[in-house]
Amino acid sequence: MQNLRIERANSEVEKALNYILKNKINDPRLNEFLTITFVNLSVDFRHCKVGISVYTGDSNTVMKQLKKSEGYIKRELIQQVKLPYTPAVSYTHLRAHETRRH
Repeated sequence: MQNLRIERANSEVEKALNYILKNKINDPRLNEFLTITFVNLSVDFRHCKVGISVYTGDSNTVMKQLKKSEGYIKRELIQQVKLPYTPAVSYTHLRAHETRRH
C-alpha cells in the first residue's frame, strides 16, 4: 500500500515538474533541452531526488539555473501537488545515455 502511494506521488511530482519547467519558467535553457528522467520521493515525503538529462547546451549552466529557480519551482510544485510536506528537491544530472528509472 505504501509503495503504491509513493509511486503515485512520484508520478504526480514528475508531471508537475515537467509542466513547471516547460510552461512556467521563462528561461530557454531550462524549457527546451531538459528532460526529467526520474523522480524519487522518500517514504516520508520530505526529500525528492530528480534525475535531469540535458541534451544540448552546457549542463553546468542548466544545473545552476535549476538551483537559482529552486524557490519558485518548489512553490509551484506545492500549489500543483498536494503532499503532506514540502519536499527538499535535489537534482542529479544524467548524461543522455545514462537515463534510468528508479
